[in-house]
Amino acid sequence: MSAYRKKSPRHWSQKVRGGVSHKVETGRTGAAMTESMGSTGDEWEYIIRRLTPLECCRLQGFPDDWAEDIAIINPKASTVREWMIAWAEWWRLIGKDEGIQLPKDAKQVERWLADPTSDSGLYKMWGNGIALPCAMFVMEGIAEVLKEENSNEPE
Repeated sequence: MSAYRKKSPRHWSQKVRGGVSHKVETGRTGAAMTESMGSTGDEWEYIIRRLTPLECCRLQGFPDDWAEDIAIINPKASTVREWMIAWAEWWRLIGKDEGIQLPKDAKQVERWLADPTSDSGLYKMWGNGIALPCAMFVMEGIAEVLKEENSNEPE
C-alpha cells in the first residue's frame, strides 16, 4: 500500500487557489493530511498509520521474537496463586478505582497465563519501556567509569 495517493480535487468541498494548502481530517481509522500545490488542482492525501507491536519492539532495539512464547500452559498451583496475589494487589491499588473487576477464580488466571499477550498490552509494554541500545550505552559507560576508578585506587 502506498503511503500517499492522488485525490480528486472535488473531494473537498472547499478549494484552494494557488500556493500550498494543508488540511488534516481525523476519523475512526486515523488521520489523513491533504496537500494542495500550486494552481494545478492536484491534491495528495498522506495517510498516517499506527505502528504495529512488532515495529514498536524493533524501535526499542529488541529482537522480533522477544515477546513470543511467554505463555504458561498448565501452570503450577503456586504460580497461579502468585499471579492471583499480584492481581489482587494491583486491583487494590489501581483497578478498584477504575471499576475493573477482580479476577473471580484461578481458572481466569490460568486462561490469561495461557495467552497473556494482546496488542494493547504490547503497546503498553513497549511504550513504558526503555530502549535496549540506550540502556546498554548507559550501563557500558557506568562499567567503564567503575573500571577506571578501581584501576586508580591504591592497593
